[in-house]
Amino acid sequence: MTPLQIGIMLHYFCRSGEYRQGDFSPPAVRDAIDGFLDTGMLTKLPTGDIHITEMGLAYVAALERVPAPVNKWT
Repeated sequence: MTPLQIGIMLHYFCRSGEYRQGDFSPPAVRDAIDGFLDTGMLTKLPTGDIHITEMGLAYVAALERVPAPVNKWT
């Protein structure tokens, strides 16, 4: 997963409103949003808004469990 994709998932996890105010014209953003919709990590509501799904929430929870790196001198 790319940093852009992670940022998009985190946006829908913790913010209301559309990513980039709904401007998905950059190809990388459009591809990421389409990919998440296809895999079920995001869903489009009847209003047209995009919302994170249970699968997306599970992915964000997995990201939260990744430990921070530790600098260790040996």
